[in-house]
Amino acid sequence: MAVEAGLLSERDDGTITDRFRGRIMFPITDDRGQLVGFSGRLVNQENGPKYLNTPETPIFNKRRLLYHFSEGRSEIRRREEVLLLEGFMDVISSSEAGLANGIASMGTSLTEEHIQLIRRIANRAVICYDGDRAGTEAAYKAGLLLEEKSQMEIFVLALPGGKDPDEFIKEYGKERYLEVYQHERMTWTAYKLFYLRKTRNLNNESEQLLYIEEALQEIGKLNQAVERELYLKQLSDEFEVSIPALKEQLQQSIAATRTKKSSQPANDVYYFDATPPPDDSFGGMPSFERQPKQTLKAYHASEYFLMKAMIGEADAFSSIHQLLNGILFQHDEFQALYTHLMAYYLDGNEADPVRFMDYLTDPTLKNLVSELEMLDIPDEQTINEYMDYINSLKKQKLLSIIKEKEAEAAEKDRLGDQDGAKKALVKVISLRQKLDKGDYDIEDEDTF
Repeated sequence: MAVEAGLLSERDDGTITDRFRGRIMFPITDDRGQLVGFSGRLVNQENGPKYLNTPETPIFNKRRLLYHFSEGRSEIRRREEVLLLEGFMDVISSSEAGLANGIASMGTSLTEEHIQLIRRIANRAVICYDGDRAGTEAAYKAGLLLEEKSQMEIFVLALPGGKDPDEFIKEYGKERYLEVYQHERMTWTAYKLFYLRKTRNLNNESEQLLYIEEALQEIGKLNQAVERELYLKQLSDEFEVSIPALKEQLQQSIAATRTKKSSQPANDVYYFDATPPPDDSFGGMPSFERQPKQTLKAYHASEYFLMKAMIGEADAFSSIHQLLNGILFQHDEFQALYTHLMAYYLDGNEADPVRFMDYLTDPTLKNLVSELEMLDIPDEQTINEYMDYINSLKKQKLLSIIKEKEAEAAEKDRLGDQDGAKKALVKVISLRQKLDKGDYDIEDEDTF
């Protein structure tokens, strides 16, 4: 029983060993306060990972578990605010300092399942990760996921000196920590601009222009005129560009965005109902509806719709297979499922979701098929609708190439290869123009 629970480990020779020997144990509970596993932290710096968790079991799933969530639930509800932290000690120290609304993931990035849990009881999220490069990157990714998957107000707390909360409290005390928490948090827009700055070499004029363009795109998302004015003034002061010039470019950016949105087909953006179930338990696969609720990225929604159609009808598979023409799904599990589905039909099988599920051996893919079967999609979809889904995949691929070229330009600039950096930036501008025109077809030269 202890081996199955992950407390003990069985070696190849049959001997049983203590899995968590020499570690401080942290009990892990689910969102209902039930003990589901443990995490052990090394006492002394010896060989092995700093943290070691219970192996994945039916009840211990790191994507759905948050440390201190059940214990902090009442305080999170009271404040209507959750404090997202990286480490267990950060949670413990924050709680002792008076912030019992802190939670942490189990050594993984923030997931959609985590967001489903916290958005039920909080309207605001304060991200306070480590101040190193990895922590900065993790905070940005967590904020983007919150922005995409929830309607929560987002703040980021970057502690002075790049310290994590546990270190900061030990050095500066609880009072200073609470003061920073209350009065020195950054808005999500401010943090995005801070992050974008760190990805650019602002000593280079081309990089400055790209940063200003990106900053204006973020500022254009703001609804409040006062907020827009504040960030425009900051850009103006930093780069000695007049506010009227920035406003003119901002208006052009907003107009271009509206034009693209109005020209998109009606099914380019989908919504899913993220209303919590009556028993306040995690609700699994979202049901898609066309109503102004919580948005799901168009390309991700397209993967669901395409795969659902192909599993349901062999003719739909044949049509979509031809239309894809080598385009890959963005998520690995969908690409793997597509490959297995192709083999399934080549073996002479008829369209039958239950039979296809039996054909699969991977439990993850079986679960995905099961979830897809619960997905409600329009009947009798046309080739044009399939093309709309596929265009959203092409668009995402083009965005990925742009990001890669930007990273290439930054790396070449860092290495002193100015010609290479300039060439990559020219390609970025060309691809962005292509994107603005709605031309998502990817040619071989686009990847060079």
